[in-house]
Amino acid sequence: MSDLSDDDANAVNDLVDAIIENLEDEYRSEVEPFEQYSKRVRLHLFKQMSEFASKFLRGHQAIMEEIEKKE
Repeated sequence: MSDLSDDDANAVNDLVDAIIENLEDEYRSEVEPFEQYSKRVRLHLFKQMSEFASKFLRGHQAIMEEIEKKE
């Protein structure tokens, strides 16, 4: 999540940790151990959040550029 500041990255990490912790109580699978499942979910969450942050920042930059053009 290179687009995020260290504080934001830490906040995202804390959020993902909380999500994973809540999933553990409900997880029931005889095929995939929870540790493997949680790594897969963690990777998916980080990818999605990173993609969102990147798109959000690009959109914000595009809007700011348009505003500057109008001034």
